[in-house]
This record gives sequence, C-alpha cells and structure tokens, in this order.
Amino acid sequence: MLVVFSALVFLTSALAFITGPAKAVTGSTKEFVITARQWAYDPPVIEVEQGDEVIIRLKSTDISHGIYIEGYDIRADLILEEGMPNEVVLKFVADKPGSFIFRCSVNCGPFHPFMTGVLKVNPNYAFQGASILAVLTGMLSLLYLAVFRR
Repeated sequence: MLVVFSALVFLTSALAFITGPAKAVTGSTKEFVITARQWAYDPPVIEVEQGDEVIIRLKSTDISHGIYIEGYDIRADLILEEGMPNEVVLKFVADKPGSFIFRCSVNCGPFHPFMTGVLKVNPNYAFQGASILAVLTGMLSLLYLAVFRR
C-alpha cells in the first residue's frame, strides 16, 4: 500500500512539474502609468511577476497613440478627440513568463515602427520550487521503500 501511495505522489508531482503552473496563479496587482509621445513610451520597460494582475494607464502628451502587447495579443487605442479623456486602461493577468515587446497600435508618424517598449514577466519561482520539492519527496519515498522495506 505504501508503495502505491509513494508512486502516486511521485507521478503527481512529476506531472505538475512538467505541465507548469496552473492558469490561476495568483499574484498582486501592479499598476503603471505609461506616457506616450512621438515616438517613445515613458517608462519604456515595465516589470512584473508571473500571476500579477497588470493595469496599464496609457496617456498621451501630443497625439493619438495606442499599445499592443505581443505574445499576449492585447491592444488599447487612445484616440485624442475633443471631449474625450486622455487615458485608456488595459487590464490583464501576466500568466506567461518572458520578455514581450509592446508597440504603438495607432500610426503616429514616420518613426511609428520604432515606438516600442518591453514588458518583463519574471517566472513564478515559488511554484517551481514547490514542484521540485514534491518530486524529490516522491523519489525519496520510493528510495526508502526500495532500500529499507525488503
């Protein structure tokens, strides 16, 4: 019976390690105000942890701009018109680790293709550490059974 239990612990932990964190990884809320102007974002780099809810408030100092985050395929356009607010809000959960380019999604002049920034999403090391610990526990249980339960 103990052998079956140890084998199940090992297989479950190995499966969790291989498949990666669940979509519902919870993090904190990170809010950024990004100011767009011809042809730059300020700040040009934002950094969050995997699982964080990200709120980006995009404002413009001159003309219409937007933001499109590659890899997440999300977009928000800030079209400046009389009586319209000078802000657009983009909300999402940073569930994929890595570095993702964001770029202006509204043609804002001749250097529009060069208006980019970077979203850095740091991996969820807590999940990875727990997964490794679970795999090691399963392996040590099997080793204990193989050596001491003859």
